Amino acid sequence: VALLLFIPVALLQRGIDPIYQKNYAPSQSFKQGAKNLPVEMALGAFTGFREAVAGMLWVRCDEFFHNGDYEAIMPLIRVITWLDPHQIDVYETGAWHMDYNFTDSSERSDRRYIPFSLSLLSEGIANNPDEPDLYADMAFVHYFRKIEDFPQSAYWFDKGWSVVQSKNLSDTSDPTQFDEADKGVMTVGHGLAHAYEFSGNIPAALAQWNKCLALHDGLIKQKPNDFSERQDKGIALKQLYELQGRLKYRPIDTAKPLDMHFAP
Repeated sequence: VALLLFIPVALLQRGIDPIYQKNYAPSQSFKQGAKNLPVEMALGAFTGFREAVAGMLWVRCDEFFHNGDYEAIMPLIRVITWLDPHQIDVYETGAWHMDYNFTDSSERSDRRYIPFSLSLLSEGIANNPDEPDLYADMAFVHYFRKIEDFPQSAYWFDKGWSVVQSKNLSDTSDPTQFDEADKGVMTVGHGLAHAYEFSGNIPAALAQWNKCLALHDGLIKQKPNDFSERQDKGIALKQLYELQGRLKYRPIDTAKPLDMHFAP
């Protein structure tokens, strides 16, 4: 009976409500990716179980990761993103592997993989433009930490911040949207303030911390008993005070450079 039910399930895939169909639609490279699968998995993918097959392959990736077999992970990640272009963790983890887990002969991370890492994340953002996490990952893990290109980091944080602000923070009836926006204030909003400061744009950094505090206050009103939200606000307030302190004392501390009598 279960086998017979596969037929109507496959046919019903075409009848998904058009409003939500884009959330389940495969990427343009789906057929190309499915060709690289074993027969049993390719059959499952073509009969409407793409997400299930992608999930099985993702479990397999986890096994390779724990065995330290990083090179075996990347082909599977490529196929998974073809099958299910909406698995956020796959894009983030795949990019992280290329940035940090591929090493040269001296056991240093191989920077030749960075362009491929950025390309994979860019594809993830194109397929999931409303996911703040991907913008935060692109901005912080890659441009801020790995490449130290702070203006470019601020650029991606700013794009993610626009997504966070587009969420309805007052609508707690939609927990998915609300939680994404809630988390985004911390991961994207705070990150943008740091990126502005590291880029030398201090006025923008100060303004961003104040925007974050305003949104934290709004979230606290919606969830007055949420300790984590109060904690996030406390972090933003501390960072703002520290930035203000640096602005105040840095000119004083550097006004009279200490002469260490180093030879010219």
